[in-house]
Amino acid sequence: MQESKILIIGGGFAGIQAAKALARKGIVCTLLDQRPHTEMLPALPDVASDWIKEEHVAHDLPSILPGNCDFRQATVTEIDFNRRTVQAEYSNDEGETLGYDYLLLSAGSRTEVSRLGLPGEIYKLDSLDDARRIKNSLYGCLDREKAPTLVFIGAGYTGIELALGAQAFLKVRGRTDSRLIMVECADKILPFLPETRRDYVERDLLDKGIELRTGERILQTDDGSVRLGNGERIVSPVIYAAPGSQASINQIIGSAPCLKDGRIIVDRFLRAAGRENVFVCGDAAAIAASNGGYLRKAVNFAYYGGHRAGDNIARIMNNQPMRPFHPVDAGWVIPLHDKAVGNIFSRLYLQGRLPLRLHYFMCGFRNYSAVSRRYFYKTAVALPE
Repeated sequence: MQESKILIIGGGFAGIQAAKALARKGIVCTLLDQRPHTEMLPALPDVASDWIKEEHVAHDLPSILPGNCDFRQATVTEIDFNRRTVQAEYSNDEGETLGYDYLLLSAGSRTEVSRLGLPGEIYKLDSLDDARRIKNSLYGCLDREKAPTLVFIGAGYTGIELALGAQAFLKVRGRTDSRLIMVECADKILPFLPETRRDYVERDLLDKGIELRTGERILQTDDGSVRLGNGERIVSPVIYAAPGSQASINQIIGSAPCLKDGRIIVDRFLRAAGRENVFVCGDAAAIAASNGGYLRKAVNFAYYGGHRAGDNIARIMNNQPMRPFHPVDAGWVIPLHDKAVGNIFSRLYLQGRLPLRLHYFMCGFRNYSAVSRRYFYKTAVALPE
């Protein structure tokens, strides 16, 4: 077995910041990710609708990570908390068991479409490759003699962005005969929003021709078509799914309390409950919120949480006291293609063009390339119509 002192699983915002925090203390680590690049996840819906160029959302991990971080492109298939091992599978079909003294789990989350039980290909949006597939599917809609029906499952952040992006894609190319349906099993969309803000989003969806079906599920029929909750049958739909996400790594041996979506519950130092040598951050972590419950999945929490987790590992190794993670909620934005709704520091609600400019500005601010930063800053100025 090859020993590795510190293993980081996941090369997103959290994993990169953890590696940098360790590097500042001169500590060597190994980072595993199944892709050779990191991705600007908040901009993927724009790539899928062919509004943002994909070269500005992906950057090679070896060029970003510090020199004392050993990057390995591998898929993690199993974690054993008891034995302190990680099973890595490489692209050449070879596997390796890596041991660790400290593990930092920041592998993010993924959309599980298999549990929907629907026929044919279902498009999800977890990666740049997924965004490319969605973009290709939209171009495929243009080539069809008869316009297809596009069905979007899940009216959360991603589902709404995808639906409005697809609608704009088709409209700008003169294809206005497609039918777009959004299906949400809950009784209302975005339940955390005040009613006036939720109405703003719903009106935008309806004004742009998207049929919104709440309190419904989509079911498979015997002939391969699908049926909506009201009994309507749709033949050969193009289905896009964003029904929520689950933890990326579900094969973990050894107990660690977690939520239903697989996020591991952590203490105030970002250690997995009951596991003093395992730290969790980003979308893999369930972090207690000050007002009860747990923090939502967000870039800011991943970015600063990764830094704190990496720093705490370094502090343990240097016999220093750990520091608790004090998350600051800078707010959120839900892009609606040509406008947005957002909230700043949990106090100020915004809607219209300004929050959309903030969205693209933050995609630039958190980017890893000067060229890509400028690209997003320019996009923030020249918004889509």
